[in-house]
Amino acid sequence: MNFKSIPDLIDAAYLEESQQRTRSYIGASSVGAKCDAQLAFSLRGMPDTRPDPQLQRIFNLGHALENVVIRDLRKAGIAVLEKDPTTGRQYEYHAFGGHIAGHADGLIEELSDDGDVDSCILEIKSMNDSKFKECEKKGVRYSHPIYFAQVQFMMGLSGSKKSIFVAYNKNTSRYLSQVIGFDEFAYSAIEARVEKILENEAVKCATDESDWRCKGCFKRDVCWLKIDPPVECKTCAASVATADGGWRCQGTGVKCDDPCENWKRYEPVPHG
Repeated sequence: MNFKSIPDLIDAAYLEESQQRTRSYIGASSVGAKCDAQLAFSLRGMPDTRPDPQLQRIFNLGHALENVVIRDLRKAGIAVLEKDPTTGRQYEYHAFGGHIAGHADGLIEELSDDGDVDSCILEIKSMNDSKFKECEKKGVRYSHPIYFAQVQFMMGLSGSKKSIFVAYNKNTSRYLSQVIGFDEFAYSAIEARVEKILENEAVKCATDESDWRCKGCFKRDVCWLKIDPPVECKTCAASVATADGGWRCQGTGVKCDDPCENWKRYEPVPHG
């Protein structure tokens, strides 16, 4: 074996891996995305543009660092509830029959002034040094609006009134934390956006794929017709999401069960 080729071998191994199943819901982590069409494609389970091996490793490192942060929080005497005891998995919050979902990194419980136990949403992020310093200077709301939208949506779904945001600097291993309170107006704005998407009114943010907002989007290939979605009800232009978690055909008015001969690819409203 030529050990100088190890990086190439590792990249090839990533490329050969089977792609994970694409989510079919609007997730809290993406509600702050710049484009409504991206959320609409997520809702319908449209295929992702696969990230390159380096980006996949960055994501994997971020997930691994979440465990490091939780370990350090516990070392500091902060009791983190990482798993829902009823499911053994992450705490999950849903709406509209599961078409909308959020997953918390954990919960931190504290006593309120009246003696009740309140659960705070824990959100953990890792950042490079420049993003970390920007967050430290401006606060999450202004440095990372997509993260701010995520925690607001999580609080709205869960009923929590407070979120603990913890960031880990990947360059220096420094920490920062911020307590973020529930903002009813911010949540209402997100709700209105999500409702528009559920009603098939999502609009593309750009007129062509050269737009800077499209370059890092995981739905860019399906958006710009480079890959095709599977032929099924949720990817059909005639279908609309229903509150029970299913899909209804707007042409026939009945619940969708199987693809039909009249399937037509879903497309968001063009920009402009």
